[in-house]
Amino acid sequence: MKQYKKWVPIIGLTAILGACNVIPRGHVERQNPPATKQDAPIADGQLVVEQPHNNYYQPLIDDQGHYPPSKNRGLTLTLNSDINLNLFETDLLRLSTQHFSTDQYFIQEGQLLIEETVSNWLGRESDENPSGLNPPEGEGTSPLYLASILEHDFYTHNGEAFELGGLTIGLAMNGSYETDEGVQEIPQGEMIEQAQQIAGAIVARIRESDKIGSVPIVIGVYEQADSNDLSGERIY
Repeated sequence: MKQYKKWVPIIGLTAILGACNVIPRGHVERQNPPATKQDAPIADGQLVVEQPHNNYYQPLIDDQGHYPPSKNRGLTLTLNSDINLNLFETDLLRLSTQHFSTDQYFIQEGQLLIEETVSNWLGRESDENPSGLNPPEGEGTSPLYLASILEHDFYTHNGEAFELGGLTIGLAMNGSYETDEGVQEIPQGEMIEQAQQIAGAIVARIRESDKIGSVPIVIGVYEQADSNDLSGERIY
């Protein structure tokens, strides 16, 4: 089973970007179904959510007392990837705590990027899918670099209402790809270059939304390990 190998420790990839099968294109499957909404107690019209531990974020729930599930969790290209979502999510949360304090921010999972958007982004760029972030089909090798996108949204409370305070976007990159001659490794330099381009494109697209404005966006880039590497090593 292929697991994630490491966060790529490259400045500009894991950093705040603030205001300052060969598969047909876009064929994406959901690794796990979206989580069901979880109820939370309501007292005197106020939502009550206890923070389980100082190292954990308090969830931001809706006015019906539900924690909305992610709109894009589990989307992954089926080519060359069997994604360990739990490991991916856990390490992305660890990265988030370096930029968004658990004492000051509340969390929601993947509410800004809808499933259709992420599915198109994971596909190959083509006339039918101009927003695809993987390279178009061409002669010779044409790896699918980007395997999965994960989003966490962070909110602050100004005393009257919640305001979006930042986003963390995780990019899972393939470290190898399948060819007629077998599995070929993707050089890390090539993977990093592609990740930089993809991260820049995603930030630019997210900034176009009126909901986002100039809030900080943290991009974490994760490389998948070889199929026989189960260490799940994380480096900085």
